[in-house]
Amino acid sequence: MSYAAHLSPCNGEKARGLFMPNWGKECIELALCSVLSRLLYKLLSSYAAHLFF
Repeated sequence: MSYAAHLSPCNGEKARGLFMPNWGKECIELALCSVLSRLLYKLLSSYAAHLFF
C-alpha cells in the first residue's frame, strides 16, 4: 500500500471535519498510525538484517 492510499480516507472527510471534529481527529490518528507503523517496520527490518547478515 502506498502512503497516499493510507491518507485517501482522510481527504474526503476534510470538509466534514470542520463540522465534526471527531472525523478530523480519527483522520490524524490514522495518518500518524500508518507513519509510525512504517517507521517501526523499517527499524525492525534493518535490525533483523544486522542480526542475520
